[in-house]
Parts: sequence; structure tokens; C-alpha cells
Amino acid sequence: AVCNEFIESKVLFADRKIQKIMEAIVNNTDVYNLIGECLSAFNRDKEFDKAFSLSSTGKGYFTMPKEEYKVIGIAFCILADVNSGKLNLDEMVGKFFINEEGRKDYSLFMKKVVVPFRDLLAEAFGVSTNVTTVEAIDEMEENIDEIYFDEEASEKPSKTILGKSKFIFTDLENLDRTFELSRSIANQVYEILETERKFSESIKEAKIILNSVIIACDKKDFEMLYSLVLGLTHILKTIKSVRFLGRELSDVVASQLYCN
Repeated sequence: AVCNEFIESKVLFADRKIQKIMEAIVNNTDVYNLIGECLSAFNRDKEFDKAFSLSSTGKGYFTMPKEEYKVIGIAFCILADVNSGKLNLDEMVGKFFINEEGRKDYSLFMKKVVVPFRDLLAEAFGVSTNVTTVEAIDEMEENIDEIYFDEEASEKPSKTILGKSKFIFTDLENLDRTFELSRSIANQVYEILETERKFSESIKEAKIILNSVIIACDKKDFEMLYSLVLGLTHILKTIKSVRFLGRELSDVVASQLYCN
């Protein structure tokens, strides 16, 4: 909601809107902890050097990282630095967010920085990106409860039996996409663990299971994938740098089914 206020606000009130975002983060334990997890694996100086670049002619560019935890990390750091006075928003936009006419463009800053930050946080907690008030959020959550816990729903998901467990898939035709996303996330987690300086048994075990996750995806063996992710999720909770991605992997797999 406060991100939307900032996106829709006039530049004149930018400082106050960013302050409200920072206050909202501090006052929401779940969001605060999630951002903390992302920052634990985030090298600010290194990522800023990659994101903010200058061409040979001196024109500035901003390139958002591809990894989701880095998107959250760099967007938060930018907003926090503006809020603390370390960065001047007007100067930054005037140098790195230039439109095709060669003019500074605040809407470009919103599109490249604030919108991805808002969208990832909304996705992580199952909140609509369109909300503008606390009351709207409460009303939306009530509607979600009615949709997902209606036992009299007319449309029933497809069923299939795997081993002794009964999995009820929400979308049989989209299983291939689930395997693709799971493989992609598993590879991201593995690459991050490879850069960990401290060795631990948890990291060792996680890498072994991640290899098996990738194999399960290649074989399109959902039962194996589901079982592996169940165990992997508990291990990744102990590794700060990948807890966010671990949660994302679990959500990707779990979103495909109901399990009786």
C-alpha cells in the first residue's frame, strides 16, 4: 500500500513517501525478516557497481539484478539510502533514469526499482499489488479465505495416485512449468551455496539434495521432487542466504497440488 502511494505520488512528496515505506517495513515483522534474509546474502557495494553504470559518453544506466533476493536487496538499499540522506533521489534519477528524450524520468525509477520491490513482497505474502489501504488488505484476505476453503466448490482439481500418497493436482497441463521453475530455483540456490565462505553440514546436505531435485525435474518425477523439497525446506531455513529462495521453491511445488 505505501509503495503504491509512492508510485502514484508527486515528486514533491517523495521523501515523505519513502519514509513511510521504511516505517512500514520496520513495523511489519514478517516483511522486516524477509528483507533481512535477502540482505544477509547481498553485497551492497558489489551490486551497486553492477546496477549503476556509465557509457563511454557519460550516460547513466540502471540495470536491476535478475535474482529475486538481489532485487529486494538493492531496492531496499536505494530507498534506505535516500531516506537517510546518503543518496539524493533527484540527482540519482537525473543521472541514471533517463528517458528516450534525454530527460530524467521519475516514472522510470518507479518502474525499475519500486514496482519490482513491491511485486516481490506482495508475491511472497500472497497480497494483491493493487491494495492501497489496510482495510482493503483485510477485505482481500477475507475473500481469499472464502475462495480457497469453500468445500462446496463446483470445480474439483484433477487427481492422480503416486505410490501410497494421493496427490490432487491443480493443473496437470502445467506440471512441465513446475519442473522448469523448480530446476531454475534449485540451480540458483546451488550457485549461491557455492559462494558461501563458511562450510557447514547443512550446506553439504543441501547441495546433495539440490542435485537430486534437479534430477527429479529432469525425470519429471513429481513424487520424488515433492519429497525432496519437503526435506530441503527444513535445511534451507538454517542457511540465511537462501531462505527466501527455499521458500519460493516450496511454494512453486506446493502450489501445484493438494495432498490428502
